Amino acid sequence: AELVHARFAMLGAAGIMIPEALTKMGVLNTPHWYDAGAMDIGWTNFTTLAFAQFVMMGFAEHKRIYNFKFPGKTNEAGWGGLEAGIPTNGDVNYPGEAFDPLGFSKDPAVLAKMKLREIKNLSLIHISEPTRPEPI
Repeated sequence: AELVHARFAMLGAAGIMIPEALTKMGVLNTPHWYDAGAMDIGWTNFTTLAFAQFVMMGFAEHKRIYNFKFPGKTNEAGWGGLEAGIPTNGDVNYPGEAFDPLGFSKDPAVLAKMKLREIKNLSLIHISEPTRPEPI
């Protein structure tokens, strides 16, 4: 659970910092992350956003639970047959294959080093993100 929550925290940190940096460079024109909730979403409605969130998170969470319930069967059809289209190595937390385009999981020594780096970086994200006083 720590790894999953830490990865979500890292995605959240990236979701804050990348648009802020691109806005500063003039590439995007987005509100600050703390003002984003007040932004007008006239281009869509709540039902559409909720449905999209449900489908995307539902697939990811179902795949994760499916991996725990049936270890080693991650490439077999489960939820709508979509699991069969995503090749993995069977490890729930470090699936490799399609999720490792640089091939770090092929060498066990490199994978162990990358796992340790991931945990250290994710711990830093957990500590630093709530304490950042102002936007970039």
